[in-house]
Amino acid sequence: MRQNAGMAEPRGPRPNRTKASRGDGAGGALAAEAANSTVRGIVLILAAIFVGVVLLNVIDPGSDSSTAIEPKNTTSTSDDSNGTTTTAEPNTDLLPHDQIRIQVLNGRGEPGVAGAMTEALKGQGYTSAADPRDAEPRTGDLVACKEGLEGEAAELATLVGDNVEVGAFPDPAPATAAADAQCLVILGSVATT
Repeated sequence: MRQNAGMAEPRGPRPNRTKASRGDGAGGALAAEAANSTVRGIVLILAAIFVGVVLLNVIDPGSDSSTAIEPKNTTSTSDDSNGTTTTAEPNTDLLPHDQIRIQVLNGRGEPGVAGAMTEALKGQGYTSAADPRDAEPRTGDLVACKEGLEGEAAELATLVGDNVEVGAFPDPAPATAAADAQCLVILGSVATT
């Protein structure tokens, strides 16, 4: 006779209590693999960002043709009436660029041009006396340096662009000019004819 036949508990498969359920062994390996995959993903993303930034700087260095500065040859040649050519060497008595405090003023009314020119001139070694500022509107670019820096003004003008006027430092100086600026670069709009 069966006792408690209706009361017996069915015996089925027991839950598998392996090392994986305790967090070590195969389960730990899965967790470590997931962590490694996350780290690899982050490294790949950072590498992609780095490559993107490098490519952007190679393809588009961020300067446009209006502010690109290329040093120009400061030697000059001339022919006399006898057909003899003479070449004047660059003036080596000029102050080094890093000893000249410049400030760029925007008389064009185009946002960002004075900042771009300031950065381009810093790239040539000039020291910025102050942040770029706005100036009264004008036509044409002007380089004006304090007395005794006429040669430096001429050299600076060649770096600013073509057809840049070189003049005397304004007296009084523009209201937006820094007190310690030795040379002002005032960017003006292009003259239309």
